Amino acid sequence: MLNKKIFLISLFTICSLCFSFHASADDTIVGGYGENVMPLRSASIEMTYEDLRIYLNDGRKISVEAEFLFKNPGNEENVLVGFPVNSNVIDFKTYVNGKLVKVDKKPGIKNTNESIDRYPTYFVWPVIFKKNGTTIIRNTYSYKPTLQAIPYEDTIADYILKTGATWKGPIRQLDISIYLGEISPDFVVFRGITPAGFVSNESSIEWHLLDYEPSENIRISWAGAFFNEYRQTLLAEQSNNPEDKAAGLFYRAQIYREVLGRPGKANEFLNILMDKYPDSDFSGAIYLLRNDLDKAIESFKKLAKSDDLVKKTYALKSLSRISLQKKDYIGAIKYKENLVKIYDDMGDIIPSNKDPYKWFKPWLSCVNWDVAYYYSTANIAREALDEISEIYSINLNEPEKALEIKELIKNKFKK
Repeated sequence: MLNKKIFLISLFTICSLCFSFHASADDTIVGGYGENVMPLRSASIEMTYEDLRIYLNDGRKISVEAEFLFKNPGNEENVLVGFPVNSNVIDFKTYVNGKLVKVDKKPGIKNTNESIDRYPTYFVWPVIFKKNGTTIIRNTYSYKPTLQAIPYEDTIADYILKTGATWKGPIRQLDISIYLGEISPDFVVFRGITPAGFVSNESSIEWHLLDYEPSENIRISWAGAFFNEYRQTLLAEQSNNPEDKAAGLFYRAQIYREVLGRPGKANEFLNILMDKYPDSDFSGAIYLLRNDLDKAIESFKKLAKSDDLVKKTYALKSLSRISLQKKDYIGAIKYKENLVKIYDDMGDIIPSNKDPYKWFKPWLSCVNWDVAYYYSTANIAREALDEISEIYSINLNEPEKALEIKELIKNKFKK
């Protein structure tokens, strides 16, 4: 005789990240109430084993495989099994004892009890738990993440384990594997991973737990947005153009230095860059990082002779900053006057509007090329004259000359 009660087992993992996403979670029993469902604690059915595998792939589409082994020590029960869903879930399939079964969609009940999780919509399907028998339920699906801009730890993956506490007793054995795919482990924020007890290697993060009473959820995070830029540096190194290869190495070093906080690793990339491409457009910036101002000046002077206005502007601005650092105020003025001369010779144009630097663009801000790239020559010249006026006023104590420059600005840039 089948038990007339109808239960719903909700298998749910939710991943909320800067790429927020839904994955899967532990099964929980829920009772049917008309067309709606709500969680109830299982009195007899045990979850004896759970094997969860989450594949991050390239971070753009996540794949999930979840397998649950249940033991029913009581009478045979007709159970309605459910999986909470949202619009991100793609190609959801469920198998009961190896057989693909049809699923329907049901609305959930709004949460009125803070101690019980409820979800707005479920995929549901019937399962018969035989007396003193075991049942295997396996779910597969994928989902597309959505971006949320949270600096540095912008991608957060949550896996809801607490729902597993609705079963009788603890989860006897719990194996969870998160396969990083293309995500470099260098980008994973290991200090924020929960629960404790995980092991990791170059390709995965894993938990192997026994008699586990779920009291906290799984969380991992990684610098997803910066990893996308990191991926561009790898593509740059596949180019046949040495300038592209140098750009890839330079920006990768900047990511490790500024984002991941690993200056030692960053220096490894810079050393490779200087060994392979000692005269690259990045040598001046590298010498600056090494505080070798004389060599930086030599490199920037070469770059300032470039016909490319982005490079020329960047080099002149860098030379001016170094001169100020060395208290060579006349030298700083000279380089800023050259920036004004570009405007005088060419008029008001944007130095580059054809975007030839497909590998350079991501790292522009790291070497201050952003000003040269996005500003027009008029804006660059105006800024240079303002700085010249400031040098005369503050550093050279020539207020009359400073006022003369201010008047020049008014006349040169009349609206």
